[in-house]
Amino acid sequence: MLTAQWQGNNLSLLGRLNQYGKTTRVFNFGDGFEPEQTYGSKVQLDAGIGYRLFDQIQVYLGASNLLDEYPDRSSDDINYFGNFPYDVLSPIGFNGRFVYGGLRASF
Repeated sequence: MLTAQWQGNNLSLLGRLNQYGKTTRVFNFGDGFEPEQTYGSKVQLDAGIGYRLFDQIQVYLGASNLLDEYPDRSSDDINYFGNFPYDVLSPIGFNGRFVYGGLRASF
């Protein structure tokens, strides 16, 4: 993980880069059926920007998984007839990019 943050008088910037390495998962479905799947490494970039409107009011905008990365698709042995195309335990998540914004007040 690499994080960089800059804070000026009115402007603030945040960048975060996460790298997840290659991993193999073994599934145990019982009766000796234990398929395994190897997932490749992935990189996730998060970013945010904030602007202070007044001393106590800041607006911000950010994105998690800015590059819209998805995990590797699950093999036919483990995707439950196509109902789970991605492994639910993937660290990068399977919902793609998430953009958010808000207003922050401090007292």
